[in-house]
Amino acid sequence: MKKQFLATAAVIATLGGALAQGANPPAATQDQRPHRDFAAFLDRRIDRLKTALKITPAQEPQFNQLAQVMRDNAAEMQKTFGDLRGNRGQHLSAVDRLQTDVQLTQLRASQDQRYLDALKPLYASLSADQKQVADRMLAPHRFARGRHRA
Repeated sequence: MKKQFLATAAVIATLGGALAQGANPPAATQDQRPHRDFAAFLDRRIDRLKTALKITPAQEPQFNQLAQVMRDNAAEMQKTFGDLRGNRGQHLSAVDRLQTDVQLTQLRASQDQRYLDALKPLYASLSADQKQVADRMLAPHRFARGRHRA
């Protein structure tokens, strides 16, 4: 059944391409789309934080530690989601989906703890003005506007 579907899809794609000469090319499938450069995005975010917080030379070690945790957490999450994408298309039972959800929740909790552990010493070293900026930029926004994002 799956082979028939793939063969039919290939024929339709070939015919569709021949019939639609000059038309817009089909949208790329998810696997063909270029992956976003999350490392570059994160580095820009870290640079914006450092600038907005006006990190002093004395605060740099604590800030660098926080930045490294952010990079490590992002790399770990990107790898985890990459592994999950590798299982795409496979049937997952309700138990499998719930188990995956529990694993992701545990991963987020451990990452939040590492982030908190790195944030505390930096936050303690900040001036009152820096803390106001940090309160806006560094705290998770899960409880924003009185709503919990599950």
